[in-house]
Amino acid sequence: MQLTERADFRLKNLVFEGGLSFRHRMQGTGVSTGSFPGTISSTEAHFGYLGATYTTPPIRALGGSRFIAGITGFEQPVDHHVAVLNPTTNLVDYVDENPNQNRYFESQQQVGVVIPVDPKNGFSVTVRDLWGGANYYENQPAPWRWDSDVVLQATKKFSSLFSLSMRVQDQHYAIQGFPYPAPNANHVEAIDVLGDVHVDLNRLVHHT
Repeated sequence: MQLTERADFRLKNLVFEGGLSFRHRMQGTGVSTGSFPGTISSTEAHFGYLGATYTTPPIRALGGSRFIAGITGFEQPVDHHVAVLNPTTNLVDYVDENPNQNRYFESQQQVGVVIPVDPKNGFSVTVRDLWGGANYYENQPAPWRWDSDVVLQATKKFSSLFSLSMRVQDQHYAIQGFPYPAPNANHVEAIDVLGDVHVDLNRLVHHT
């Protein structure tokens, strides 16, 4: 389960976004349900972020496609993902590989393109590639972090107020350092359906 609180501010083609994200895993090794002593849920994948994304105006020579470029900074105030489930006692033990550091700062960059496949019916496709550091966490034998993310998204705009999207992404995380020797890297696939309700406050204020 993941909860995200976010706020956006748009300045023409430039969008600033900030928020807090918290992930709580319900099952599996190292889940936030053991007693050590009590839950460790507050230390699992809890981070804040602030980013800026620029989208170009439609390029007529490319069928109205728009290009995306952005950067996001992450601040992670706690060590997390370092819990170990003891199979004998069924209790969660807490391991901190780096007790001298409990706050991490990372950045992630992205580029992408929005292709208006059927502008008349409001259908478009977005392709994005993200790289850098995100959701940094400690784990044996060394710190790991998300370092890349390929995102494919199809969006249908039903009106100026509502759109529906299907998003497919491949998140890659690996042991800190380069190159990343196999098999010390993992891929996590995710498919999401997103609904977006858009309210233009400027238009509401203008009409009133």
